Amino acid sequence: MNRKVCHDDTPSCLKIDAQKITEKHEIAEKFNEFFTEVGSNLAAKLPVSTIDPLIYISEHSQDLSPTPFCFQEISEEITAKILSKSSTNKAVGCDGISMKVL
Repeated sequence: MNRKVCHDDTPSCLKIDAQKITEKHEIAEKFNEFFTEVGSNLAAKLPVSTIDPLIYISEHSQDLSPTPFCFQEISEEITAKILSKSSTNKAVGCDGISMKVL
């Protein structure tokens, strides 16, 4: 599937404030801490909204959007048609499955 060999690109040192971290497991832990907390830290900085979020999914939301959001069942025929029109020489997606395999 033409996958490239991964190299260890782990940084050898991480400096947070005045603290220098050199142990790989500690560096990984600090990255994990940052990325697991970044969403909640940013959300805490947002101003409180005065808009009720339920208005976007209620029956009255048609005034805001011409077509309400909904899922539809898709047949195997439509799926096969879409896949057959897709290019097979594109990069794999985040699932790691190439279009050739699909």
